[in-house]
Amino acid sequence: DFEKKMTGYVGRSEEILRTLPFGHFDFIYADASHESADVLSDAMLSWPLLRPGGILAFDDYEWRLRSEPNRCPKLAIDSFLAVMRGHYEELHRGYQLWIRKTG
Repeated sequence: DFEKKMTGYVGRSEEILRTLPFGHFDFIYADASHESADVLSDAMLSWPLLRPGGILAFDDYEWRLRSEPNRCPKLAIDSFLAVMRGHYEELHRGYQLWIRKTG
């Protein structure tokens, strides 16, 4: 039963992510702030927490309620992907974006 293997955390992601062990997680679902700076910070803090083969899923990739690019997740996610190119495999791109850590 997978539910027994899942752990959810509630709180400010920049505080919680810093307390978690590196290379420990198989799946991280990033769904917090829509501000680009916050999303980029969450991505960078989440990445070392994943085991090789782990999946990082971003919510709201196509969310565009605000017109300024720096107020939407897409700019941050695209920036993170550019920096991490060669270290992930893209699994899905739509309203959510899912990647698998390859190394």
